[in-house]
Amino acid sequence: MPNTEKTYPFKDLKVEQESDEYPIEKIDPENLDAIKAYYGFEIENGFSTLSRGDTVDAMAGLRQRQMRSDALRAAIVRIDGKVAATCEILLKSGTKGHVFNEDEARSSGVLVHPEKQGLGLGRIMVAEQERIAEEAGKKAIISAIDRGNDSSLRLHLGFGFRLDGCDEKKDPPEFHIRKNLEKKPPIAERTSKEIQEHLKTERDAGRLPVANEINESSPDQVSIDPKNTNLINQALKQGYVGVYLLRPKDIPDDPEIYGNFVVFVKAKNLPENQK
Repeated sequence: MPNTEKTYPFKDLKVEQESDEYPIEKIDPENLDAIKAYYGFEIENGFSTLSRGDTVDAMAGLRQRQMRSDALRAAIVRIDGKVAATCEILLKSGTKGHVFNEDEARSSGVLVHPEKQGLGLGRIMVAEQERIAEEAGKKAIISAIDRGNDSSLRLHLGFGFRLDGCDEKKDPPEFHIRKNLEKKPPIAERTSKEIQEHLKTERDAGRLPVANEINESSPDQVSIDPKNTNLINQALKQGYVGVYLLRPKDIPDDPEIYGNFVVFVKAKNLPENQK
């Protein structure tokens, strides 16, 4: 019979290292052409849309004013001279309508061109946001990810963010994520194959069950379908945080892992630098 003792927190997975293969171009607030390039990338690739009456030039001008006041910073990666990925981070509460604490930064988007996905550009951009936030003296980065955006959730959880909130009132519901910059998880030393083997070991040993309900007697680490926001909120109320997105291809012979599942762990059992 599988071992279901509550003594094995899912704490061994560490943050993936970003690649240095593609150079990052930090956007200078005085370089309006670069601002237009990063904002135009959003529009051209359908990541955002212009409101009626707005133009790319006008919106780039607004971003420039926000950058000059240090309310917002951005960076891009170009491949063959064309923008392939962008990131944007908010440093002042109220920017773009988002309210957050003074010692926090808010991720406002990591975008990768559809044809350039799989190159590690997402990790590069998330790491750049972290550097910007630390340079600005922030203690944490927060953000929100729409339910169903599993690729973004996996990216951020794999980079040390924790899923610590779920707003079911939004349409679609959104997950709130946070990374404590004062107590950052260590960089991963294992390969993806080794991580998959670790996950399989945890599943085989009964230490990572798929949860259908959460209560005080539930194991210290469980897997929850991200579409089940009600169950996720139950887990959050019981002191769990989301730490990893488990995919069927991570454990291809496991019939219970029929789709993506978020791994939740009792926060009290995580190492101090991973809470």
